Amino acid sequence: GPFARALAAGHGAADRCLVGGDFNCVLHPDDQAGGALGVARLRGGRELDAAMTGAGVGDAWRRLHPGQAGAPAFTHMGSNGAGSSHARIDRWLVSEALLADPCWVRSVFVLAPGALPGDHMGVGMRLACPELPPLGRGPWRLPHWALGSQNYRIAMDNCLLSFFAHCPS
Repeated sequence: GPFARALAAGHGAADRCLVGGDFNCVLHPDDQAGGALGVARLRGGRELDAAMTGAGVGDAWRRLHPGQAGAPAFTHMGSNGAGSSHARIDRWLVSEALLADPCWVRSVFVLAPGALPGDHMGVGMRLACPELPPLGRGPWRLPHWALGSQNYRIAMDNCLLSFFAHCPS
């Protein structure tokens, strides 16, 4: 569908891609409990899995918590005529290149019930860029994060060269 095409068109395993949202389906039967279990929440899961594979992205929570099922992972609590049900339908999709390096995705976690309005719990993710030098201390500090960018360093070099070329001796 359109999501799979958009995901595959611009990003993938070679890029640094983060996509978060409510995908309204589970990818695995272990990602649901209670109520009328069966195929309803699995609808769309196969297509989502194919889109993820095609675009080179993976489920960050599942990668950090392989084989874990149950309450800590559920992001949606619902009720209908069949009773209450719980499922993990909200997730972060992250490019395989970032997931392969344990320095990038530090943690993925479900926010506490009630932290957000509605019947979903948010899913948080902590990232760290392993290429950046540590920050300095003091009231003013050089933006060390920028030194991790080759484009920034090239731009600064060009600015300095231009400045000194036009500077009186």
